[in-house]
Amino acid sequence: MQSVHESQIHRELSASVVNPESSPDGASSQEGALSIEKLAEQLHARGMSSAAIFFLEMSKPLAGLIQAGCVGIEPLWTMCWGTRGIQELRWLTDDRARIEELIQAIEERFHGR
Repeated sequence: MQSVHESQIHRELSASVVNPESSPDGASSQEGALSIEKLAEQLHARGMSSAAIFFLEMSKPLAGLIQAGCVGIEPLWTMCWGTRGIQELRWLTDDRARIEELIQAIEERFHGR
């Protein structure tokens, strides 16, 4: 059973600000970096830095499974909430370096750098 924080983090990642045009089909690294920075800022502004870092660190080894799960639930997700959230989650979990980049961006804000 997910805690309230895990559910909120999942919603944040699912409804992140990643530009769908820059997601799976050839992302512009600059657009991706800006999106990661903006998501990190939103998570920090909501006071979810520690929970987000914890969740992201736990999900790094499972990125491949999350990616496969996104592909599996995409048709149902699309019918209910549209394609944006699932594409963004797939884009984020497609490369572990993106997850690490998001963690570092959150940590920078948390420590006030």
